[in-house]
Amino acid sequence: MGKDRRLHLPEKYRSLRTLAIALVILPLALILFGLVSAGILSYRRVVVQLLIDHQTQLAEAAASNIAQVIDSYAIVLEVIASNVEVNSDWEDTVLPQLNEANPSLEIFTAGILLVDATGKRLGAAPFEQSLALSELGLADFIAAAQSECATTISNGWVDQDQAQPIILITVPIYDSNDEFRGALLGGIYLAGSHLTEPIHNMVGEEQRSVYLVDGAGQVIFHSSPEPIANIQTDLPFIQKAISGEQGGMQWENASAERYLVGYAPVESTGWGLVVQEPWATVTSPARNYGYMLISIGLVALVGVILLGWFGVRRIVTPIQALSNQARQLVTVDGIEPIAESGISEIDSLEHSFDQMAHQIASYRVGLRRYVGAITQKQEDEHRHIARELHDETVQSLLAISRSLELEQSSESNPERLKRLAEIQKMVAETLSGVRQISRDLRPLVLEDLGLIPALQALVRSAHLGPGAVPHVKLEVPDTPIRLQARQELALYRITQEALTNARKHAQPTGVRVSLQVEAESIQLEIEDDGKGFQVPDSFSELAQRGCFGLMGIQERVWEMGGSLALRSAPGEGARLQINMPVMPAP
Repeated sequence: MGKDRRLHLPEKYRSLRTLAIALVILPLALILFGLVSAGILSYRRVVVQLLIDHQTQLAEAAASNIAQVIDSYAIVLEVIASNVEVNSDWEDTVLPQLNEANPSLEIFTAGILLVDATGKRLGAAPFEQSLALSELGLADFIAAAQSECATTISNGWVDQDQAQPIILITVPIYDSNDEFRGALLGGIYLAGSHLTEPIHNMVGEEQRSVYLVDGAGQVIFHSSPEPIANIQTDLPFIQKAISGEQGGMQWENASAERYLVGYAPVESTGWGLVVQEPWATVTSPARNYGYMLISIGLVALVGVILLGWFGVRRIVTPIQALSNQARQLVTVDGIEPIAESGISEIDSLEHSFDQMAHQIASYRVGLRRYVGAITQKQEDEHRHIARELHDETVQSLLAISRSLELEQSSESNPERLKRLAEIQKMVAETLSGVRQISRDLRPLVLEDLGLIPALQALVRSAHLGPGAVPHVKLEVPDTPIRLQARQELALYRITQEALTNARKHAQPTGVRVSLQVEAESIQLEIEDDGKGFQVPDSFSELAQRGCFGLMGIQERVWEMGGSLALRSAPGEGARLQINMPVMPAP
């Protein structure tokens, strides 16, 4: 035979509710939890990438605006430089032109300076604003403009008198023969200039900081009041910006404060622009939305669990009711129909079960009528046999005993007298046994004196004969009771059978019989301290075990419309509890 390969779980883990939770609800909850978690993680990644992209676009837009402003500055200088006549008399030809262009030169807040090819200062406009430029060593700027043959933008430096950062735009000047003759230099204080307007417009009321970095990695302008000297410049995103790269990243400073950074190069300058915002500020809207997603996910998870639980309960509850009804069907006559659950398969099962229960109940009614008729027939036979024993057998034995007495009175032979005495003793014992059989078959004490005296007689007889019980206690009402004859006979026979079973099988040292009669019910309890036994799951197994005495007790209880409970275990004795309605005597 093949082995059973099914997994045998403990009974408490094999219920339909437990299995449904373990195999349906829990996997669904885990799958939903995984989907929600994956969705939240994906959402976070997408949001972070979107924020980085947004920060990059901000930096790129601001850098483009600054480049356009610088281009406009350069165009002004280039226009002026293109109109300068190149001759030996610079002061007579150039300065008047600069003075004529004075209104358009106001954007150069640090002034404009004109120099020749050797670096000699030829003039300035306006003079009072160009003092800072006049103090500079201009050779490097002029050389750079000459070598590149194009307008150049300087790195920044700080005017010590004004304590402000300055940048310099240098435009080379050529004559008609394309010979380098000099340069026009325009200086700009960054603070308050048009160059910083894109930065201020970007900052607004946001907790955003923007700083401009020149080609040497120096911060030449910062949107916050923090001193420029305190700003860390050796950061990777600053180096990327001034090297011409653009992008974004998360950054954490030495104080473990997180920031979102965007960076972009400023075209044609070698500069870079950095946009920086606190991580908490940037992600606040997304974080709130993320919390909402988590809440929705948790609500959905709880909803799935609850729906699964109620669904399983809706299926399990009627099945449990069917199971309980099936167990009750073993011990009770009828069961109440189960309400429809709304599930067609279960309702069909309930309908079939109700039909089966009805058929079993009808069968039991017929069986009990049959058993009742047999029992009544047995009682009638018992009475007939008891009467025959009393009227014929007992009388014959008495006659034999009388004859033996007469023979003994006339006999003188000692041997024959001894033999007659032995026969007389045997006849007396036989007469006593036949009378006991007659009393057992027809309890005259029950018919003449009632139930309580009959029970007292049974208790007294339990002390006698084979298997006698040393201690038998009877608990009965103090006042006489009268019930219908068939109910008194049933109670008598039940007690008689229980005592007989105890004497034959349990070997008890003590037995207690208790009878309590109330207004509408009778409780009979018989308890012993004998060997005990394993109680079967149903009384139908009693017949298979050959326990016909207990089967007879069960049938008598059912015939009286009562219920029976049997409790026992090996080595713990047995207790028989019977409850039946009162049937008062007419």
